[in-house]
Amino acid sequence: MKDRVVHAARDRGIELDVCHLDGSPKTSDDVATALGCSCSEMVRSVVFVADGEPVLCMIGELDQIDAGLVCDALDCAEARPASSDEARAATGFPAGCVPPLAHDVRLVIDAAVAERPLVYAAGGDGRTRVAVRPVELLASVDSLVAPIAA
Repeated sequence: MKDRVVHAARDRGIELDVCHLDGSPKTSDDVATALGCSCSEMVRSVVFVADGEPVLCMIGELDQIDAGLVCDALDCAEARPASSDEARAATGFPAGCVPPLAHDVRLVIDAAVAERPLVYAAGGDGRTRVAVRPVELLASVDSLVAPIAA
């Protein structure tokens, strides 16, 4: 787990519960079982490139991002998933492990996710998840709420 995720949360007054996964969970169901939660409580953070600028989109674990809705939310002409190299360059974290904080990339939280009291997000590496309240993220990082899930 990247220490900078914990430090960034602390610096912003965000309470994180850090969860280390044992073994190598292969599916969303495996991860949910290891965390003791349901898949509906887990989220994915996917880096997109919107009019040339990186943006982090947070959606439900089993949802898909609608690029058109991302464009609507950001008032941009074009949005596409970032390549693995672009995601790492923008955030400092590998694709699939990008936490919702500890970088300077704007966060777009799907409206349905923003309503959840607690979610489990990537913690900076493949074996760490962090439990965080979306309301705390919205109050402390450059973010907006919009319907972006298809």
